[in-house]
Amino acid sequence: MTIAIRDLGLVATIVGLYTVCAYADVPGNRGSASHEQVLRDSRDSQYQVVKGTDVLAIKTLDELRAGVEAWQSRIQSVAVDYRVTSIRLRESNSELEMKRQGNLGQAHWSRAYRYAMQGDKRLSIRTELLRKRLPDDRNRVGGSREMLLLWDGHRGKRYGSLDHSGTITATKPNNIEEAKRAYFRFIGFGYQSRTPDRFFTSTASRRVLPHLESVDGFPCHVISSGWETIWIDHQHGYAVRRRVLLSGISLSAVRLAQVRYCKDFSEADQGIWWPKECCAITYLAALDPSPYSSDIHDIWTVTVDKLRINDVPDETFAFGFPVGTFVADTTINTAYYMPHKADDLDEAISLGVPIKENGAVSSEPGVVLPKP
Repeated sequence: MTIAIRDLGLVATIVGLYTVCAYADVPGNRGSASHEQVLRDSRDSQYQVVKGTDVLAIKTLDELRAGVEAWQSRIQSVAVDYRVTSIRLRESNSELEMKRQGNLGQAHWSRAYRYAMQGDKRLSIRTELLRKRLPDDRNRVGGSREMLLLWDGHRGKRYGSLDHSGTITATKPNNIEEAKRAYFRFIGFGYQSRTPDRFFTSTASRRVLPHLESVDGFPCHVISSGWETIWIDHQHGYAVRRRVLLSGISLSAVRLAQVRYCKDFSEADQGIWWPKECCAITYLAALDPSPYSSDIHDIWTVTVDKLRINDVPDETFAFGFPVGTFVADTTINTAYYMPHKADDLDEAISLGVPIKENGAVSSEPGVVLPKP
């Protein structure tokens, strides 16, 4: 179940992100301006080519919303493996204050995620690949660390590779949706659950701009509230190719808060187009006002390695603890060590010890020795 990430792949991801930061002409935050001017300025990027056109928009807001909700409603199962890398370029006022208090936080990090859903079943795996802190910038992780959360519809499981421990519960583990968030926020799903995007939950202040705009050569409808603007490709499953968020006191004086890009789309299932490459550039204006509000705070990149929609096998939601794992099974109120063979599980449980109300155990469980 471990997500295998080659060292060279990780290095390439980080180097690639530094290249984006250092060499790509990312959108500039040239200071406070009208939202129309800031949106025009945000087109200036080598990462994504955005051009205006003379082609009139043909879809209404209701039709675009229905198109997005239609492909979302067709999704019955998803399994995705992806990598996320974040590099902080400048700290916000609140982060500087935390540093003065001795809490440095994570400046740069890279993680691999696996997320799967099928009906009520969920699988969430997070693998820490790299963490660095400012100002010393030393690597805080030697090798990868994995956290697995599983709900098979009946029982919940948790496994952590750092302490080689696991739990079994009768309830769904907390934070089991965590592994989807970094990717799903790009593609138009709700942040916390599989629901329509919050952008469409209220149409009162949204409008479709009169003309289409080309994003990487694909004609898109542009929907804007002034504060938030998205580009929807109605010819490719109503996919969201771009999103811009603004910050300010009024729409006559705003700054860029965040720009999200989606690229390399593939049709994962009929009419369902998801990106394999995403990037989010967040400016200090999104966090707090300061003389440096026009500067970039951080850049995230998301790279999808595997994606399956509506053909996720049942065995995806089966997990056996590695040999030697200390397992606290609250469904039988017993803690034990995972044996070498599944046939020895009953014996391992018989050598286990009771779990106290506070979750602790009073003694060490017995160990089933490998049989010749």
